[in-house]
Amino acid sequence: MTQRPGAFATTAPGRTISPSLGQWAGIQLVRNTMRASTELRNIIEGWFESVAKGDLSWAERHISRRAGVRLVGTDPAEWLEGPQVAEFLKEEVKALGNVVQVSCRDTEAYQEDSVGWGLSTPILTLPNGKQIAPRWSAVFHQEDGEWKLVQLHASVGVANEALLGMEG
Repeated sequence: MTQRPGAFATTAPGRTISPSLGQWAGIQLVRNTMRASTELRNIIEGWFESVAKGDLSWAERHISRRAGVRLVGTDPAEWLEGPQVAEFLKEEVKALGNVVQVSCRDTEAYQEDSVGWGLSTPILTLPNGKQIAPRWSAVFHQEDGEWKLVQLHASVGVANEALLGMEG
């Protein structure tokens, strides 16, 4: 077993085993390397810039073509997989490009090894001035050294009381 210096194994919530004890007990030790990712934050914000400009290059570069890709959108019919995801997002870019204004707020991104994830609250301003602020999150995976989107979820928040019909 290869031990990483300074790594600790978690045995139960709040309890850890020291590296030497972990090696003695035959426990695989893993170092948590999760960290904020400026690169992924820029990629996420780049998605929204490409939507505003009608630029398909982001979709061509950053959407995985693998079978496990998934998208859940704001519309109940927007539950897509595989190649449908890239095609759907390209159509969104074509339809919204140079029509809506997009700005991002609260964008966060993280990565650990070859997996990254992020979230944002973009503000979409429609030509009539109406603004929509969906919640957006995505998972990325590195393929040949390039970050590729493998899962995307967008939703519009609705208060629980309104959703359940319990408004007072």
